[in-house]
Amino acid sequence: MKWKLGCLATFVLVIGAPVLASRYLPWWGTIMFLVAEGILLLWGVPKLFVFGAKRVAIGLFTTKSRVLRGAMCQVHEVRLTTPPVIRRELTGESAGTSDIQDSNNVTPTMKTTAGTRFILIDFTITPRPGQSRMTHYEPSELMLIPFDRKISLEKDPTDSGDAGTLRQIRLVDDAGAETEELDKLTGPARYRAIFECPPTLTGRAKLQYYFETFGDLMLPE
Repeated sequence: MKWKLGCLATFVLVIGAPVLASRYLPWWGTIMFLVAEGILLLWGVPKLFVFGAKRVAIGLFTTKSRVLRGAMCQVHEVRLTTPPVIRRELTGESAGTSDIQDSNNVTPTMKTTAGTRFILIDFTITPRPGQSRMTHYEPSELMLIPFDRKISLEKDPTDSGDAGTLRQIRLVDDAGAETEELDKLTGPARYRAIFECPPTLTGRAKLQYYFETFGDLMLPE
């Protein structure tokens, strides 16, 4: 329905308004109207489009984040760690040499700046049911931010700034085994995650999931 109204408004603005202007205004008034309409189309419409796209994105982020609104977060461990490694995908003949894959298919991660720390956080998230029409969340979208950071609905929640960037996250089962198979989780779950923290991120911190925050932990130096 909204797109139909939008099409109708565009038709009236582009076609109908100039016709009416030519009928009721003198020739010079019609020219001025067309100039004004051209400025509006070239400047105002793109602004409105960007504004509308931003509102749609914020609405999507809000719906996703509400899954973890009021979630409980129990922190089990926080410590400094080494950068995670990236496993290389083996193709061709190398994919069949299983005896050497485990030792040769890892490489160091990205280069880091001076003062960057990698921090491992072991924690359990327990969502509150019925907070959103969505039922699952994506732990890979978690961020680490200063505890006193205020989240604004007018700003992009994925803008990291001085936040800690998630570099690795694994699901931990009841036996303590870890897996990286994380897909549409809906209930309580325990994770071990590694965040890359800039030098500016120190002291007390919390986890962020789009517009929602939870947890309370102290970052090691």
